[in-house]
Amino acid sequence: MWLGFMIPRASTKLKMIDNGVCLVDEKSVLFAVSEERLSRKKHDHRIERSIQAFLEFSQHSNKQLRSAGISSCSDSPWQAKTLRGSAGKLKVTSVPSHHYSHALSAFMLSGFSESLVLVMDAGGNTYSADDTRRWWETPREQTSLWYGKNSRLYLLERREFLPYEVGYGECYRAFTHFLGWGSHTNSGNTMALAALGNHRSISENGIWDITSLPMNTIRNEPDRPIEMVVKLLKRIGCKIPPRNPFEKIEQAHKDLAAWLQFSLVANVKEYLRKSFSLYANNNVCLSGGVAFNCVMNSQIAEEFGKEHVFVTPFSGDVGQCVGNALFARSLDLNDSPIEPIVDTFLGPEYPRSAIEKAMSTFGVCASHIDKEMMDNMAASELSKGKVIALFTGRSEFGPRALGHRSVLGDPRSSVTLNRIKKAVKGRDDFMPLAPIVLPSLAMELDNSTATSETMVFAPKIPQRLHGEFSGALHFDGTSRLQVSREGERSHRILELFFKITGSRALINTSFNRRGEPIVETPVDAIKTFLNTEIDYLILEDFWLSKK
Repeated sequence: MWLGFMIPRASTKLKMIDNGVCLVDEKSVLFAVSEERLSRKKHDHRIERSIQAFLEFSQHSNKQLRSAGISSCSDSPWQAKTLRGSAGKLKVTSVPSHHYSHALSAFMLSGFSESLVLVMDAGGNTYSADDTRRWWETPREQTSLWYGKNSRLYLLERREFLPYEVGYGECYRAFTHFLGWGSHTNSGNTMALAALGNHRSISENGIWDITSLPMNTIRNEPDRPIEMVVKLLKRIGCKIPPRNPFEKIEQAHKDLAAWLQFSLVANVKEYLRKSFSLYANNNVCLSGGVAFNCVMNSQIAEEFGKEHVFVTPFSGDVGQCVGNALFARSLDLNDSPIEPIVDTFLGPEYPRSAIEKAMSTFGVCASHIDKEMMDNMAASELSKGKVIALFTGRSEFGPRALGHRSVLGDPRSSVTLNRIKKAVKGRDDFMPLAPIVLPSLAMELDNSTATSETMVFAPKIPQRLHGEFSGALHFDGTSRLQVSREGERSHRILELFFKITGSRALINTSFNRRGEPIVETPVDAIKTFLNTEIDYLILEDFWLSKK
């Protein structure tokens, strides 16, 4: 078996975010968990709890850990790293570059035997003699294109590689700060806000040129992101003030977000057109933080064919652990292929004893009910507008709740939608809620529409189906849907809900409060249930009610 994780750079106090561990064997990915799920600290850069979880998982295997792979960011790649704490005992044989790790985690699990791999993020490793803290002053990874064939990857080209150049991720990050959200981790807010704007109100001022990237007209200054955007807007003659946090979002801010989103999609698509032609390949894998942009992913799949586009469900830095484990494996097994990713249910699973202990800790009582009966109860209560949290099986790896740590609700009910947004999630009004849908509904979408079981696409929903999606539609008619899978508990509940209501969609949002990681353990689940306006909690075969 081979292990992967990420470490902070040793030369400065700069910390990575979104760490985790991944364990693979000769055939498949066995285990993966993010540190934040265990520590309850959002975007945690540490690794100790994840390693402990891996050790507990590996105790049940008769296979031996052979070696580990690690990566870093904002310092030199392919060099030995110093490990501390519990990680110091591990045998590390591989230190791939940040972007190579991203690319490997996508291509190796895509099912493609041959493909281009496009990695886009705010930045990876630096390529200079000194590991300066001012990493934007050095050559560094931002956008890279790879060619994958038979379990091997080859670097084709890098873009925005020179000092002070601004790539897709850095540009989106700067605009997210300008629009009033103080972290690049809120880039999803910018993407959602774009649906309410009109990019033409910006471009009609004569500032949009589809042949040139807006990000190439500014100098990268990540320690002053708002000033970066101010300089860009001044240069193109656009007078929009930055928005302070908690200020009202004006129409100009919506239009600016729309222009940014339009610019990103147009330029990435143009880059792919040229790359497909130049390298005579029509498959592409997407990874890096920019690949979280599910609206962009859908438009890429629509243009180039959904069967030719694979988006890894853990494209952000937490996916580094997957790429690192795969690289360590490749050093021992050379070109040996691995099974494509089927689902992201790769985390720990909790026995009944842990659930009973958690209930005892909180002093709650629960009904132990047959699962089939409980699923019928859940469907019935959902049809009455109730909100239900679902905790079952192994936790999902990555940022999306996909039915194992989910909050479910009826998208047809505006009351239910508002309760989930306000009293459960603490979410802004313009932020959408995503649905889980039956395969039969997904099959009725247009043939060019890409869908997935991992919420990596947000396609435009045809007008004729808007009634079924109801409140699970965003303002622009898109929906980041998850297609349910037969055999999963969420699928059974949805089928029963359909029999009662005739509706083939349910709201499926992550089981957590605003600012907190998705729940991981039974203790997390009960605590969140008690502190939100969730009506019922399904905790494996226990039914918890607040009545």
